[in-house]
Amino acid sequence: MAFDITIKGNSGHGSRPYEANNPLDCFVDIYSGLKSLRMNNFSPFDPMTYSIGVVQMGNKYNQIPDKLRFRGSMRFFDREKVGYKFYEDFKSLIINKSKANNCKVIFDTYTKPRFPIINDLNLSALALTSMTDELGEDFVKEASPSMGSDTFATYSYQWPSLYIMLGISNEEKGSGAALHSPKFDLDEKALIHGTAATARFVVDFLNSDIELADRPYKNRLRDFFIEEDRSDEEIEDIYETITR
Repeated sequence: MAFDITIKGNSGHGSRPYEANNPLDCFVDIYSGLKSLRMNNFSPFDPMTYSIGVVQMGNKYNQIPDKLRFRGSMRFFDREKVGYKFYEDFKSLIINKSKANNCKVIFDTYTKPRFPIINDLNLSALALTSMTDELGEDFVKEASPSMGSDTFATYSYQWPSLYIMLGISNEEKGSGAALHSPKFDLDEKALIHGTAATARFVVDFLNSDIELADRPYKNRLRDFFIEEDRSDEEIEDIYETITR
């Protein structure tokens, strides 16, 4: 889920902070509560993570601005148990801290928890066998769970799906830095292995007798987007894009 929040206080001059209501104080209070939310409200056995990537306020050193904007995201695997609990608890925290600091809060964006990507067990088992046979044991391993977000969930909640990661690290070529890093690069030879592994998996799947059950939103793509709390305008834009 993603959030984009504006806190409104009262502006003032840096020489008279007592005449202002600094929204930064309110944000610090909210952020402190967010830091302890994980420990106090959730089991350590329920994987989740969250972060704030944007904090914006003012542009003058001697002026206290009247508003502050912060943006971030939260990631999880259990949408019902963890995602929705954070959705409710964090919203309550923001509202209560804003009231305590005599500030107003505007939820510019506060999305419902989006759907996690959960691989189909049968497809995962076939892929491990198929790709290992094609590339060798040194080239294939089970990946650790990742908190990265991806719209591939749109597919995986309509049809049984498999999401795999392609290793692109090569120390000799200097590739392998984390995503979103300015040092990110890839060893393009890895694409050869990825293509071979995918083609082999497709052939083995078509020749297999695996029976796959329908996923809950099969042929219900609009319902899927509504459940994600997308606006009618956003849904129409999506449909316009995919039907061009």
